[in-house]
Amino acid sequence: MSVQQEVAALARALYPGARSVSITPLDPDADPGSGDGETHKAMGYGEPLRVRIVDKKDVPHELVLHTATANDFGHDRRADRAEEMLLAWDTFRRIPGHACAVDVGAVNADGSLTSLRDADDFYLVTEWIPGRIYAEDLRRVAQTGEATVEDLNRADALARWAAALHDPAP
Repeated sequence: MSVQQEVAALARALYPGARSVSITPLDPDADPGSGDGETHKAMGYGEPLRVRIVDKKDVPHELVLHTATANDFGHDRRADRAEEMLLAWDTFRRIPGHACAVDVGAVNADGSLTSLRDADDFYLVTEWIPGRIYAEDLRRVAQTGEATVEDLNRADALARWAAALHDPAP
């Protein structure tokens, strides 16, 4: 689906029976003197879209679909961008006079949109790796006060792994 189709589908999910009237980019680089009366968002907002819809009772609604992209404002990691959107969802309604958040979601790899508005928390599924939990060894060392040669070798291996992980050189 195109961006317009995805946004129209989202609008129908938020307002069942709604129809999209227009979807307009809020270009931060647009000429502010254009006289169009549009709000032009500043840098750091991703590429927001102004969405005009009419619900099934012919009541008009105007929304803004915000996205966040990696940029110079500290949103270089996906987790940072998710935090920005989730914090807005959690707090905008509490700020007097602030625009209310209507939905929060994720943009999938294929460009489709997934709402997170009913989520209380998040999950992660990983693969299983067999082995022994390192914390068990640390508890034993703390309890006995003695580290074996294997303990020292494992601590050395962990330190080397952590150093390699944080090495800025490729």
